[in-house]
Amino acid sequence: MSDNETLNRDKLLLELMTHVYEEDESRNELVDSKNRQMIILSGVCFLMKDTIKI
Repeated sequence: MSDNETLNRDKLLLELMTHVYEEDESRNELVDSKNRQMIILSGVCFLMKDTIKI
């Protein structure tokens, strides 16, 4: 395999790894956002429960 072929292969592999990393990062940010929303909702529910004394 020539140096040029190796370089092109390595560039392609790097692009694929970068794409997968960015997809994972985006998915993790979405999960973090949903987790924060659920924590806030839980806090509001507990506050309402204590306030209303259900």
